[in-house]
Order: sequence, then C-alpha cells, then structure tokens
Amino acid sequence: MSSRVFHILAQKGSTVITVRADDPILGVATTLAQHNIGGAPVLDPDGQLLGLVSEKGIVNALSRHGADILTLTARDIMTKDMPTATPEDSIYDLACRMTYSRNRHVPVLENGKLVGLVRHWRYC
Repeated sequence: MSSRVFHILAQKGSTVITVRADDPILGVATTLAQHNIGGAPVLDPDGQLLGLVSEKGIVNALSRHGADILTLTARDIMTKDMPTATPEDSIYDLACRMTYSRNRHVPVLENGKLVGLVRHWRYC
C-alpha cells in the first residue's frame, strides 16, 4: 500500500491557518509571520476555498504595485489556479503535481471542504 495524503495530515495535524479574501495584505503578511508559515488558503465567508496567498505572491505584488500594495487584499494577489489534493491521493502523485505546478503549498479538500494543507516534504 502506498502512502496517502491522510498519512501526512495524521503526522502534522489538520489545523490550517487561513485568511479571508477581503483581508488587507498587511494583515495577511502579519498572519504569515506570526505563524511562521509561507502560505495560507483564502476562504470565502462560507469556508469555501478561493485560492492561496503566499510569501512569493506578496513579493511579486510588491514588485508590481510598490507602496500601493497596502491598498490590496488577499483576493487581489492570491493564486486561484493551484493544485489541490484529497486525503486519499497518493503522496507520490501529490509530489509530482507540486513539482510540475511549482507550488509548495497544496490545500487538501474532502467533499469540497478544506481539511488540511500539505507543504513541501518536511513531514516525511
């Protein structure tokens, strides 16, 4: 039997730090720094995944917008087209998706709801 995503979640836990789409970028950056994380899923008020905001996204937005970045929200800079996983996905398949999409953070969804977040293989 191959290892599955739920094995990673069992080891690291399923707690996920999230942000809201209308959170200002300064607040998002503060959340990432306070929790020492590189990215956070962006949820709508109903808890549905809208995208993912990352340190890389903040740096890219800063290079494009300069000081005007402070007027932006998570919605403005989040990645919308990112891979997702389910708890039953194989870790190998997930690693391939992460490599080819060049994403370090992958939300884990079960029945459309966020149940975890996998990032690079620190947990294996």
